[in-house]
Amino acid sequence: GNRELLLRAHLQYIYYGIQIWDPPVMQAHIQAGMELLAGRERSEEFGVYLRMEGLLQLMRSQYQLARATLQRSIDTLRALDPSDDGRYAINIAGAYNYIAESYRLEGNYDRAFLTYDQAIIYNRSRGYYPGAAVFYTNYGVAAFQKGETAAARQLFDFALETYRAAHEYS
Repeated sequence: GNRELLLRAHLQYIYYGIQIWDPPVMQAHIQAGMELLAGRERSEEFGVYLRMEGLLQLMRSQYQLARATLQRSIDTLRALDPSDDGRYAINIAGAYNYIAESYRLEGNYDRAFLTYDQAIIYNRSRGYYPGAAVFYTNYGVAAFQKGETAAARQLFDFALETYRAAHEYS
């Protein structure tokens, strides 16, 4: 009977589906959460569920669809309180990271680099560092795949430094 608690429970199942790479589990709980969010399309929760849906599409190699869904997530979160979108910074930065990953997976490294920069800049400009090491790690993978090994090494070194400084254990 507690809608907010149920939304969080479905979100935990989505995270579980990510960890074990189980898209059907993710799909079932995204759908259930979105049904609970009907009429609340201008909420933080809706923006988060859109980000999870975009990630699911990314996992299914539906790159264009993923980018469109992730952009909707960004737009939803930014529209909530434009004067204080720092509250949503990690979700917005995470959506940019997933968009960058979609470009990386397509081999469009230059677009990926620009979008990783957006994730990092968005995250850092608001003083939020959680997840930054993941962004630098993914950026390093893209640089390495493009053959830019010196840049990749620098990005990996910075990611390692960020992991240690932020006490992140990813």
